Amino acid sequence: MEKGKDDLFNVYKKTSDSLRVAKDDLRYYRHKLNKCVPGPNYEEEYEDLTLKIVKTEEYIEQMKAFIEILESEIEEHIAKDNDIRYKVFKGSYIDNKSLSELSNELGYSYTDIKEINSKLLK
Repeated sequence: MEKGKDDLFNVYKKTSDSLRVAKDDLRYYRHKLNKCVPGPNYEEEYEDLTLKIVKTEEYIEQMKAFIEILESEIEEHIAKDNDIRYKVFKGSYIDNKSLSELSNELGYSYTDIKEINSKLLK
């Protein structure tokens, strides 16, 4: 695979993973905020959690916007190059389709799609 293509796939996967972690963090901060009990450190803890929530929400929005850009680039490569790797990547990672579904849609054997996908995972 060309270096640029590998980079695009890896950046997408890492960004998606970062987004998933940020969403988990946000759920945790909100849960913790709901459990805040008035006490000696209440205001400090409340403000700290509120700030973490705001910053995490901003980060999530940035990651979503970046992912949209990456998805557009992948779509452009599919339209321009008709590259099977991009089709498999989009189907598997973006559209969450099974490899079996992709083999049927793309007209390749399951084994071929599985091999392409395993190379994308590296």
